[in-house]
Order: sequence, then structure tokens, then C-alpha cells
Amino acid sequence: MSKALLTKLLAYFMIYIVWGSNFIAIAFAIQSIPPFLTIALRFLLAGLFFFLISKRGNYSLAVCREGVITGFFLNILGTGALAWSVQYIPSGVAAVIVAAIPIWMILLDFGSLQKNLRNPRLVIALLLGVSSILLISLTRGSFVVATSSTQFFLSLTVLIGGTLAWSYGSLYSKRLPARGSLIAFLAVQMTSAGAGLLVISLMIEELHTLNLTVITQKSWLALLYLIVFGSILGYLSYVWLLRNVEPVKVGFYALVNPVIAIFLGWWLADEIITPSILAGTSFVLLAVLLIHARQYSRIKTTAK
Repeated sequence: MSKALLTKLLAYFMIYIVWGSNFIAIAFAIQSIPPFLTIALRFLLAGLFFFLISKRGNYSLAVCREGVITGFFLNILGTGALAWSVQYIPSGVAAVIVAAIPIWMILLDFGSLQKNLRNPRLVIALLLGVSSILLISLTRGSFVVATSSTQFFLSLTVLIGGTLAWSYGSLYSKRLPARGSLIAFLAVQMTSAGAGLLVISLMIEELHTLNLTVITQKSWLALLYLIVFGSILGYLSYVWLLRNVEPVKVGFYALVNPVIAIFLGWWLADEIITPSILAGTSFVLLAVLLIHARQYSRIKTTAK
């Protein structure tokens, strides 16, 4: 096996498998570490690492402004909402909701909205995405234990809001002009987001209730895993693949992540897999597949 092929396979493994395991890792980390503090530490430390390896990166005012804005929508509102919600929603179910991000990006892409809504394939994808969320919402009693209806629907609403923020942030970052090192951009994005999440943690007094003596080894290891594999190696792999592989092929991780998350939630945390979860997952995956299949066919047509 050539070195180039091995590098590509490892990079795919990071975004297809490791990113799918981020959901259960977050669930384990917040068992004894407050959720916003968990994510703040994750992004602060990963961001500082990216600063160290990009000493000569472009840190102009424009890069810093764009990195902060991207970090606000993706990491503070997006990942922050995920970490808070996983307190009350099984990690596998959360992964299914997050998998709908490509669907929301269609709705939030206002410049192409009318064109998208005239495409039957994309309309079907939208209907499937909405149906999956309705199915999960209406059957919450079949898989959520020790969580009140109020907690469940509030956390579901927060998580959906987080996915909308992530979708908007993704569209925003996609339209940014190339300004040099992506690693430098990630350094600004993650460090600023980590700082913002730390402020939120302080504002809601998470540190006042924090007791270092009760933090379990499982939570420490999960946090370390999120920093090293979920953020540093995961994002480096993602950036490398975007530069060396067709973006549509990279984007198919959205199909694999929820399956990995549901399996790991069942295997490691005894999360229940019900017919409603399987049906909701199938709807979302089919919707994402329709979206990516359209993009892939468009690229092949252009290549001809």
C-alpha cells in the first residue's frame, strides 16, 4: 500500500468514523464536566495547538474577523447547543438531528432557494428531513428514559437551532475568499469559540458547581479524545481531504456519522434503538444521499 493511499484512508477514517464517535464522547465527557466548559476546553486547547503549528500564518484583520464569525455560528451556537442537548437526548438521536444540516443549508441558501425548490429531488430531501424530526419528536417516549417531556422538547429545539446556526455558518465560510493558511483560520476560529464558550460557562456559573474530585476518568479521557481526535486530527484530516479529494466525496461523512453514533450509543451507553429511530435515521440518510447525489452528478457532467 502506497503512502499516499494510506494517508487518504486514515483521513477518511478520521472524518467518517472518529467524527461519528464525537457524539458519544461528548455524552461521556459531560457526565461529570459541565457541557459548556467541556466544549470550551476542547476548542481552546485545539485552537492553541493550531496557533503553534501556524506561526507564519496570515492573521490579518479580515482573517480574524471571519474566523471569529465562523467560530460563533459553528462552534459556539452549533457545538455548544449539541453539548447542552446531549444531557437530555441520547447521543445517537442527536447525531440524526445533526445529520440534517445539509438539508437546512438548502433552505438557508437564500440566493439559490427558488432554484432549489424547483428541483423535485431537493424538495423530497427537505420533506424527508422534516419528517424525520417529526417522527423523533412524536415518539420521544419510546427511547428517552428519565427525561421529562419539557426537557426533551426544549433540548430538541435547542439542538435544531444549533444545526440551523451551523448550517448558516457553513454557508458563510463557504463563500469566504481564500486568504492563505486554513490552519491559521482554524486557529482563530477555535480559539475565539473556546473563549466565547468559556465566557458562557462563567456566566451560568458552571465553575461554581465544578468539583474536580468528582470528575471521572471516563470524562477526562473523553475530553482528551475530543481535543486530539475530534478537533486536531479530525479537522486536519478534513482540510487535507478538501485539498486532495473531490469535496462531494468528503461530504459523504454526513451519511456515515449518524450510523456510527447510533451504534456506539447502543454499544457503549446502552442507548435504545427503536423502529422510530431507525426510520428517522433512514429518512435523514436518504435525504442527504439525494443532496449529495445531485452534487456528484453535476460534477461528473461538468467534467465531461
